[in-house]
Amino acid sequence: MDGATQPNTSLRIFTLAFFVGLLASAAFIIDKPLFFAAAVVGLVGVIPLLQNPRLGLYLTIATVPLDEVGELGQILPMIDISITKIFALVTLMAWALNLAMKKLTILWRWQVGVLLIYWLWGALTLFDALDTKRGLQELIIQGTTILFLVMVFNLLRTKRQLLIAILAFTTVSAGTFAYAGVQRFLPGAEIAERVGWLEEGEATAGVEISGIEEGSVGTVKRSTGTSAHSNVLGTSTGLLVPVLLALMRLTPYRLYKALALAGIACCLVGLIDSLSRTGMLTWAIIFPMLLLSGLLVITPLRVALAAVAGLLSLPFLPEGVTRIFDPRNYLSSQSVSVSERFKLWDAAFRAFLENPITGFGFGDNRGIFEFYHNPWNPGLLTVHSTYLQVLIETGIVGLLILLFFFYCMLRMFWRAASLYRRQGDAFGWNLSIAVLISLTAFLIMGAIAFDFMRIGFKNMWFLIGCGVVLYNIAIRQEKAAALHRA
Repeated sequence: MDGATQPNTSLRIFTLAFFVGLLASAAFIIDKPLFFAAAVVGLVGVIPLLQNPRLGLYLTIATVPLDEVGELGQILPMIDISITKIFALVTLMAWALNLAMKKLTILWRWQVGVLLIYWLWGALTLFDALDTKRGLQELIIQGTTILFLVMVFNLLRTKRQLLIAILAFTTVSAGTFAYAGVQRFLPGAEIAERVGWLEEGEATAGVEISGIEEGSVGTVKRSTGTSAHSNVLGTSTGLLVPVLLALMRLTPYRLYKALALAGIACCLVGLIDSLSRTGMLTWAIIFPMLLLSGLLVITPLRVALAAVAGLLSLPFLPEGVTRIFDPRNYLSSQSVSVSERFKLWDAAFRAFLENPITGFGFGDNRGIFEFYHNPWNPGLLTVHSTYLQVLIETGIVGLLILLFFFYCMLRMFWRAASLYRRQGDAFGWNLSIAVLISLTAFLIMGAIAFDFMRIGFKNMWFLIGCGVVLYNIAIRQEKAAALHRA
């Protein structure tokens, strides 16, 4: 009886969801008839995604690297809409429907609950925040990040599913990095210099004409690729390299190895065209970890090939590339942006001392203006340090909760890698170590360069989700092996 009624129940729920979506889209017909027509067509295409939420997740992951280029506009004063968000919303709805029909079961990790506690603490700090609007915006951003993370490790449960998702993500990511190299040659791609991070109304992506360090390195053209900032682009290139090296080690086919190597070359193109010192430091941090883990092995032949490739690329290097290769440009005496970072960190610490327990409120940076005066940066959104930013916004309580979450993630990924090594599982070992390396570099760079809790890093949250999936698979394999031995 149960088996007979299950298909009918599923059909009724899917039909109901379809007509609810159709009625919702009809609300736009008064002002936006073209949007209504597109919505009707889109709803027909959504039906397969409702039946298979994992397909929706693949599409979401594949569009994550598009970042700012995928923005379609604002639907509410604090909420914009993008291609990624559309796929994510459809995937969330499909996942919820399948859970309701008991076609899927929900997975949970208590470690993610720690991140949820941080989010709830942030919500509590809004009661006396100086800027409630930004606080609510931050609440939405980080709330959706948690949802995205949970969806990743719920919908990806097998090695094959994980591999499809990673391949989709790495392919599109490498393509966006290659686009960053082409971007500087495209007509109309140049955008004005950004002060701080992206503000409402500014161009979303392009080649930024930066003169902030005109006295030392001159005016430079920094590609942002498809991201909001050249620093995000430069960092993202480094975070992808360990994953590509892991995929290269796993495949026995020369063609696939060549494709992974081409992906690494695209990462290097994105790094150089971003002219990002943050990106360069990310690569510098990752490189020794790659050597220690064995993901990267240096041989005389490889060194010679790299040297030849470097010499051949010299004519194609962008003007101002010395910005990232000159060690002097990493000193405060030589760089305006570096010296300003020291001022920001000093101001942030003094601001934290004013409100050490709860901070100025989630997503709120306005309190720092009492300690940091600079007329060229009136729209300051970050102090270029995740941990100081968290201290300002949510106090010492928020920082301790967040640090505990990332400690749990690092420990989880190391445990997964150890289990895979004991099991002799090359797939799990290589990918677990790759994610662990990327996360470690991400956390280190977050202390000195950017605020990764809000600035364009859904790519890293996807990799964190992959790490949880790898851990879940390792635990299942360990239990199966123990059962077999018994």
